[in-house]
Amino acid sequence: MTGLPKQFNLFRTHDIDVAHRLIRQHVTPHKIQVVAKEELLDVDFSSVDLGGVSLLKVSYGAPAIIEPEKESSCYFVQTTFSGEGEFAYSGQKVVTSPGNTVVASPTLPYRMALDLNCHRWVIQISQELLSQHLLGMVYDQVDDTLVFEPYSSQNQKSWVLLLNYITGLVNVNPELFMKPQIKKQYRELILSSILENQPHNYSYMMCVQDKVCTNRTIRNAVCFIHDNINNLFSVQDVARHCNVSVRTLERAFKKHIQMPPISYIREIRLNFAHLELLKCTEKEGVRLVLEKYNIFDFGRFNGYYRQKFGCNLFDTLKTS
Repeated sequence: MTGLPKQFNLFRTHDIDVAHRLIRQHVTPHKIQVVAKEELLDVDFSSVDLGGVSLLKVSYGAPAIIEPEKESSCYFVQTTFSGEGEFAYSGQKVVTSPGNTVVASPTLPYRMALDLNCHRWVIQISQELLSQHLLGMVYDQVDDTLVFEPYSSQNQKSWVLLLNYITGLVNVNPELFMKPQIKKQYRELILSSILENQPHNYSYMMCVQDKVCTNRTIRNAVCFIHDNINNLFSVQDVARHCNVSVRTLERAFKKHIQMPPISYIREIRLNFAHLELLKCTEKEGVRLVLEKYNIFDFGRFNGYYRQKFGCNLFDTLKTS
C-alpha cells in the first residue's frame, strides 16, 4: 500500500483518547474499541483534501472495532489494501479482503471489525456533493436519498487502479494537488467512478441513461414508470402514455434495455421496496411496503427479491 508524503499527515497517536478527539476534529466522531492490548494502538491518518472529497490513508495498528457515534453528512468509501475486516451494515456482514470496497451511507449505521494488519484507503465524500453529481448522471429527478448497497461490488479493479494512480501521482508530484483545477479534475473523476462502480439505489437508472436519452419511446416510458411507481398500472397503460402499441413498446425495451417492460417495472419496484425495508423497524413494515407499491403476490415477489438481494423480505426487515 503506497503511503502519502509527510505534508499530508493528519496525525499519529498511541493514545485512544487523543485519537477520538483528533478523529472527531478531522473526520467524523467515531468510537474505537481495541480488541487486543491497548498498547498496540497506533492510529495513523493521512489525507489529501480535494474539496468535498478527501483521500484518507487509515490504519489503527491493532485489532479494533470502529463504530460511528452519530449520523454523518458524508459517505465513506472504504477500500482494503492489506489485512482483513468485517463490515456490518443494515444487519448484513461483508468480509473486506484486499481489493474489496464497501461504502457507508450517511443515513444507515455501520460497524467495522479490523484485524491487526488491516490498512485501508477511506474516501470521505460530502453527501451534498455526491448527490449533486448524481443529478448530472441520471436523466430523472433524484427524490430519495442516495444509498449504497451493503456489499462489495464486482467492479473492483478499475476503482483500485484509480486509487493507485492518484496516490502514486500524489507521491511523485505532491504540489500538483495544491492547485484548485487539479483538485476539481480528480474530485470529479472520483465522484463519477464511485457512482459507476459501487451498487446503489440509482444504479439501474444510470445503466439505461444513454439508451433512454436516444429513444423517445423509452424515455417517456421510463419517466412514466418512475413517476407512477406507487400507483397501480399495467404495461398497456405505459404504452398508452407513450402513444404506441404494446408490441411497439416491448420491441423498444428489448432493443434498448434488453428486457421487457414488465421486467423493468419489477426491477424498479424491487429497488424501491428494498430501500424502504432498510428503513423499517417493525414486522408490519413488510405489509405496508408491499401495499405502497401495489404488490399483491407476496410469494412471487419475495422470490424475485431473494434472487436479487440474496435474502427474504422479512430478513431485510429483521436486520435493518
